[in-house]
Amino acid sequence: MTAPSKQHLDALSRFANRYADDAAKVIARGDDSLAIYARNLVLSTMTEMFRWEYPATKWASGELISIGPYGVDDGAREYGWLELGHVGNAGIVADNARDLPTADLEGAYNTARVHTIATSIEYSTQDVRASRLQGMFDIASEKVSAAREAYDRYVNGLIVNGDATKGLKGVLTVGGLSIAATTGAWASSATPVQIVNDFTLAVQEGFTSTDTVEEPNTAVFPSAVWTRLSTLQNSIASDITVLEYLKRAFPHITLWTFDPSIPATTAVIYNRDKSRIRVVMPLILKPLPVESRGLNFSIPFESRYGGVMAPRPRARLLLTGI
Repeated sequence: MTAPSKQHLDALSRFANRYADDAAKVIARGDDSLAIYARNLVLSTMTEMFRWEYPATKWASGELISIGPYGVDDGAREYGWLELGHVGNAGIVADNARDLPTADLEGAYNTARVHTIATSIEYSTQDVRASRLQGMFDIASEKVSAAREAYDRYVNGLIVNGDATKGLKGVLTVGGLSIAATTGAWASSATPVQIVNDFTLAVQEGFTSTDTVEEPNTAVFPSAVWTRLSTLQNSIASDITVLEYLKRAFPHITLWTFDPSIPATTAVIYNRDKSRIRVVMPLILKPLPVESRGLNFSIPFESRYGGVMAPRPRARLLLTGI
């Protein structure tokens, strides 16, 4: 084979240098279609979908409180309930007494409003085609999930705080007992003994103030407090945490948990049985028929919500200032 001449080698070198210069210019020009092509040569999209995660909506899910229509029709604008109690006394009287002690009934009738909660999703025919082309998710199903997430977050807040402007009560505002912690600072400086004393005082107050009728079965703590309770050693000689000690000391409380939606210095201690406290929701979230508007589709969702009611308000106790 004949060796390439110097003239041939020089021509190849000039060609290579010119190609390198042109390639550098293409990559530097972000608005050039060839630059996009060059970028796509090294861009690979994973087939795995990474979804954003949000705090659990424990109240809206029914984990921490019972939710249901409880006999309220979804067409009702208001609902009411009757409270009935026994009053009076008995005593020793003379054999021929006429003025006898009397027992009687007392009660009250309460009403609350029912409101509509709604959300919706929208998507176009092109959205459907684009998601089908991508092949990673169904646009309508994903937007339905987004609607449910938005609804749950909103309802979760309503269950906790209520809405005074709409006449809706929440777990924190429905009424009941409220006790201030003696020491507080559970998430930072309170000692195990101080924490146990604060908690014990609250439970005892709730028990004795109802003449031993009400006994809690649930304790919900702020997130920061829960973290410290579940990691703080109960004592130098102990191999259990403060949380574990409380669980052993109060076995009738069967659910111990945390929730980021309650105030950072308040614990909710209560009986979560539906006869004590409940959420009235005459209509659980449901979709309405799909509406077509030109090239767009819309799906509305609605529910009917009547707030938190507490047939036994003293079954719910707030331990504040922790």
